Amino acid sequence: LLHRTSVVGATATSHPYNKKRSSLAVRYKGKVDFYKINIDNNEAIARQLGVSSIPLVLFVPVDGNDVQGMMGVYPTDAYVDVVDEYLLGMPSKSR
Repeated sequence: LLHRTSVVGATATSHPYNKKRSSLAVRYKGKVDFYKINIDNNEAIARQLGVSSIPLVLFVPVDGNDVQGMMGVYPTDAYVDVVDEYLLGMPSKSR
């Protein structure tokens, strides 16, 4: 069960998204939890999620309903926009 809104990134060990995830986790510490699923070690989970390209980043509200996703690499501001506007319900700070 989630205790807070969350961002789940399904990616490979050395993927560039991992640095973005780390910086976003610091930025949103105490507001949004960030998780990483290493698809190299969790192939069954990757299949269940339908990962066809990495990273697959899922934005999960605390109630677990209406999960939004982004597949592929985007600028950090794109992730900030979704977290701010969708998960936290506030204007994005990236604009």
